[in-house]
Amino acid sequence: MTDLRELKGKRVALGLEGAGGRVLAEDILKLGGVDSENTTLLGQTVSEATSDLKAGKIDAMFLTIAVDSPLLRNLLTTPEIKLMSLPRAEALPRIYPYVVRFVAPQGLFDWDKNIPSTDVTIVATTLNVMVRKDFHPALIGLLAEAMVETHSRSGIFQQAGEFPTQIDPEYPMSEIARDFYREGPSLLNRYLPFWMTSYAKRAIAMLVAIFAIVLPVFIYVPKLYRWYVRERMLKLYRRLRTIERELHSELTESQITDLQRNLESIDRATAILGVPNRFSDLFYSFKIHMNLTRTHLSSRLVQVRDASSRSPKP
Repeated sequence: MTDLRELKGKRVALGLEGAGGRVLAEDILKLGGVDSENTTLLGQTVSEATSDLKAGKIDAMFLTIAVDSPLLRNLLTTPEIKLMSLPRAEALPRIYPYVVRFVAPQGLFDWDKNIPSTDVTIVATTLNVMVRKDFHPALIGLLAEAMVETHSRSGIFQQAGEFPTQIDPEYPMSEIARDFYREGPSLLNRYLPFWMTSYAKRAIAMLVAIFAIVLPVFIYVPKLYRWYVRERMLKLYRRLRTIERELHSELTESQITDLQRNLESIDRATAILGVPNRFSDLFYSFKIHMNLTRTHLSSRLVQVRDASSRSPKP
């Protein structure tokens, strides 16, 4: 046989219903018009189909199996059984993205017995590892690392480092797996065991959060405190300016005495305020203004008393 269409009317074992190999076989046969209406398609296990093929009870079987499987080598070394070549296999990957075309050269499976005796074009499928969207990211990285360790070596049909691959025609690739294939394991995974990596990441995240909270505190708390001190000083300045305005009006001796007591109250409030050294400029500026006001009050009191002593007595 040199064409799949020659299987029409034959007895063909495709594998059990629902198996991935049977789905692949049905898709390929569908292109050649081979179906259950014109061909006997059997659902058998691999061992049953192998026995029937050797006994001549079936004409062909589709086999999805590992290259190094003893069962495959047993079939290839059976004289009456031949590996069929698919001359138009180049078109299959373009029709079915999950299919890969390979050429098995002479002597690939057995160099001494020259099996196969000619170059044979076959198709294969790659294996996909699927995870749910809620799968833990740390486990995705760990799984990708295990896959690289296991499948990155060279083999009969792949070069070293060809698998695992970041390219998949059907399903989106996890960003975590993609980053791992491109850059390798993270810095923590390189130097820490897996069970410690999770705790280290949590500790780093906590430190970053604390830093994000503490840094603004160190920046804005001094500004807030300076604003607080200035507000307190401005309140005292307003009281001081009230006294200054009173000095420009006609005052009696008792009124001036009241203003002096009010000024001393402001002075005590300044001492209680406890202005830090870094705000000494505000403190001493206020003290200078307060002393000037005290001097004006004393001068005004002397003037009032002099005027009172010079006034005529009844």
